[in-house]
Amino acid sequence: MKVSITTALPQEAPEIEKIHLKYYQEIGQDVGVIASYFNDKNRLILVAKTESQEIVGYLTATIDGTQSFAEWIGVKVEDQKIGSALAEKYIEECKKLNVKWLKVATRNRFQKALIIYIKYGFQIFGVYQGPDGDLMIQLRKKL
Repeated sequence: MKVSITTALPQEAPEIEKIHLKYYQEIGQDVGVIASYFNDKNRLILVAKTESQEIVGYLTATIDGTQSFAEWIGVKVEDQKIGSALAEKYIEECKKLNVKWLKVATRNRFQKALIIYIKYGFQIFGVYQGPDGDLMIQLRKKL
């Protein structure tokens, strides 16, 4: 599936949230989380769209000086090309903002996400138990 990655618009929040809740509702995420991010000037929100402009993926990240933490990533259909395209655009945007360190955390069960992060040069630097009991893996990348 061919996608383009753009900065998300506030009116796209409902479609992004549908994808978000597909993965994260079971850990307490609720409607409105993504919409609230549009009020944060330190937040980067990217969307993956098909040629017909259907939103099929998203990534949110906080930019804090020379560091960025990618909080959420999700795709409508399991397609590593979508996740890879989001990761590439995230890295590109962070370079433009002079970010020096990228950080992510993901659940061990999201092995496809782990593969994408490692493919793009992220290295594991820690593990911890998440609030829902899942094993969380922390990764980082120096730009």
